[in-house]
Amino acid sequence: MDLVLGNVYNATPEKFLPYGAVVRMDDGSTALIHVSKISSNYVRDPSEYLELGRTYIATAVKGSKHPVELSLIPLNLRRGASGNDSPSRPPHIAPPRPPKPQK
Repeated sequence: MDLVLGNVYNATPEKFLPYGAVVRMDDGSTALIHVSKISSNYVRDPSEYLELGRTYIATAVKGSKHPVELSLIPLNLRRGASGNDSPSRPPHIAPPRPPKPQK
């Protein structure tokens, strides 16, 4: 299946690997969801976050190693979604201010 950036897909885990989960797509093809795209938290073991045979909604996102990759992380929690490399903050929480220089 050719993934289209921004589209959502049904993805059902079939097998867990140390680096991700092999998922079955609706058209019968398989794809990999890397551990970095399973949760915004550190994922040691994909089976701690996913169940075999359960269907999840995955989004096609711009990838770091491939042009398009699948992600299970909600858009507002993805690293770099706010233009930096940290998870997005809710709009009511301001980023920390740098310390004032001492005179």
